[in-house]
Amino acid sequence: YITSNMICFVCVVIFTGDLLVSFYAMVSIILIVMTLVGFLFAVMGYTFGAIEAVGVTIFVGMSVDYGLHMAHGFHSAHSGNGEESKRFQKIRNALAHLGVSIVGGAITTAGAAVFLLFCRMYLFVQLGTMMFMNTLLALFFSLVFLASVMLVAGPTSNYFDIYALLPFIVSKIKGDKPNKVQPEPSKPS
Repeated sequence: YITSNMICFVCVVIFTGDLLVSFYAMVSIILIVMTLVGFLFAVMGYTFGAIEAVGVTIFVGMSVDYGLHMAHGFHSAHSGNGEESKRFQKIRNALAHLGVSIVGGAITTAGAAVFLLFCRMYLFVQLGTMMFMNTLLALFFSLVFLASVMLVAGPTSNYFDIYALLPFIVSKIKGDKPNKVQPEPSKPS
């Protein structure tokens, strides 16, 4: 479980390029899995067996999908110079561009899991239950929880952006002086 979470964190950092956004996405993923485990054992009354052990590890990977899309959407969204906050604009852009795709992916995954619920073999019923609930929880935690966290405390600058940080560190190691930003030439009216 810990190994799969660490691999997910590294992947989220690589794809988003932002450490803070990746941290928030990982908190969301951990909460999805914890809620799923609580549902399976407390509500459904499952015992921890081989199916659940394999399922929990697999569902870490399935949980990262929607959160990664939201995190990447927030990180790559541009905010204008309007009166609204930068975070609000970034969340709105992320939800407008990726929200439909995230919901569509959840519908198809949950729809496929529904067919497992009617199987005669208990193994498939358990797998279908875990897959269906994981999809619902991942959808909720990505679109509601993660979006709310980003709205309140998401980064608005590139302080945590590893792709902006690496060239800065390399230039400091080499001893280069930072480039001064040249003003844009004025446009004729």
